[in-house]
Amino acid sequence: MTIRQNGQILAGAVTGPYKANTDMDNLTDVGKNIANWSNNVTNCITEIPQDIKLELNNGTLTLKAGSKVYVPNGFETDGTTPKFDVVTIESDASISSLWTGTGSGSRVNAIFLSQNNTLKTIGIDYENSSWWSGSNPTITKTYGYRYNITTNFIQQTSDTGSTWTGNYSLPIALVSADNNNKTPVSIDQIFNGFGYIGSTVFALPGVKGLIPNGRNADGSLKNIKSTLTKVHTYWLDQAWGTVFSGHKFYLRVFDEVQGNYAGDVQPDTRVIYSKGIPSSTYTGVYYDTEENKWFWVNNGEISVQDKMFLGISFIANITATTFTVDGNWNPKTPFHALDYNDSSTISGWAMPSSRYIDLTLLASGATYTAPANGYISMVMDGTVSGNMGYFSQLYENDVEIRRFGDQSTSGAYHVFALNFEIRKGQIFSLAYYGTTPNYFRFVYAEGENV
Repeated sequence: MTIRQNGQILAGAVTGPYKANTDMDNLTDVGKNIANWSNNVTNCITEIPQDIKLELNNGTLTLKAGSKVYVPNGFETDGTTPKFDVVTIESDASISSLWTGTGSGSRVNAIFLSQNNTLKTIGIDYENSSWWSGSNPTITKTYGYRYNITTNFIQQTSDTGSTWTGNYSLPIALVSADNNNKTPVSIDQIFNGFGYIGSTVFALPGVKGLIPNGRNADGSLKNIKSTLTKVHTYWLDQAWGTVFSGHKFYLRVFDEVQGNYAGDVQPDTRVIYSKGIPSSTYTGVYYDTEENKWFWVNNGEISVQDKMFLGISFIANITATTFTVDGNWNPKTPFHALDYNDSSTISGWAMPSSRYIDLTLLASGATYTAPANGYISMVMDGTVSGNMGYFSQLYENDVEIRRFGDQSTSGAYHVFALNFEIRKGQIFSLAYYGTTPNYFRFVYAEGENV
């Protein structure tokens, strides 16, 4: 791979003053990293500090010396600004026995650091343990940890919330434990840069990003460089109700100097990339791909969101009384470029993955909307007295663009398989007769973030 600007070699298989080092921090013609020298990069994370160094060896989980964690500790002297102590681990801290529940298999644990620099753990939503957050969260299990956003402390209970003790760090990781012997078996997620506890998400110091800020006279992208310098939290209250149950949410990260806070969350139905306002009835944020700016639209009122970039995306479980993040937490990674050597990776993103959801089969002839980019897969087989078969149509802007179908005569045993690719939001219909399909499902494309 060779990187050039105006015909000048900046990085690649060359020698001399223009060759980039490993971190590309010597590319100083426009800036010191890839997100600065490229005028085609915007609205992205450029750096996430890897402060938490966690290892798993032979059933022992170790937080390595030099790791940095953050401990909620009340408020600053002004009485309103949350205070977070920065704790740098001077020597390795290990744990080999985690929280387990009933049954076989493995269960997910959250890992915390205690006041005396030992690792603590709690099972998430086990039979008798969980974690919570909020100003006065409802405690439903005997054991658990609570992030009280009113006092800005994380404490532990062993009596269903009657008493709370200790002062713990923000969670540092999610780790699965073997139910049979309680040993950790896998590190599922390390909370570097971003994390969550109960229904509170947080962003940590050192996260850097590019805020879209219009275009230059030559059409190239303009950005505002942003770096978080303190811990920011956002509590997901029940304001969303049950409307967005199971939806993906995005954390909007704001420049703390200009916006004075890290951000809020928006459901996927309110985060859109488009050229111009999505529609007159739209409510939410949209990134104008032509202007290179974020906008907020509410009842026809439009305002520029010139201090934000998208930080993380995640799936939330929502009911009328609870709002928690689930295991599909999917933090974005810092921007990195692809080149022709990555063609296999790129083409692989369009292929079927092993992830799928079963679709609810409606009456024959009903229409459906694809939930993401992927494939529709349907199988039906059997022998019936009459004919059997299926018929499917794919639509674009209410116009049929493709058609699929097959049928058989009575008495013979037949197997039909229907598979076709489809884009997110595309509409299709399915008609069938003679028998109902054995299964009817949507298979996600490999590149879809689910």
